[in-house]
Amino acid sequence: MRLVASRIAQLRLMHILLNAYLKRIWRVDNARCPVCGEDEENTKHFLLRCPSYAHERWTLTQPGRSAKPSCYKYCWATLNLSYL
Repeated sequence: MRLVASRIAQLRLMHILLNAYLKRIWRVDNARCPVCGEDEENTKHFLLRCPSYAHERWTLTQPGRSAKPSCYKYCWATLNLSYL
């Protein structure tokens, strides 16, 4: 549970190892998404928009998928992504 809480905090603070953050701290040269090539791989892109992860997002929203839907809803509520 501690690892999950840590990841949620990193996502909310936008200090997670995505290229937008890594560029900001000068670890990579550009913020481009390595999976789909979008201009900036940030939290919003990674969680909500990247077409390469559409199937994973869809799977998490389907009923009857063990504990995933409740975890998914918990993560969205905890992240409070309305600011994105």
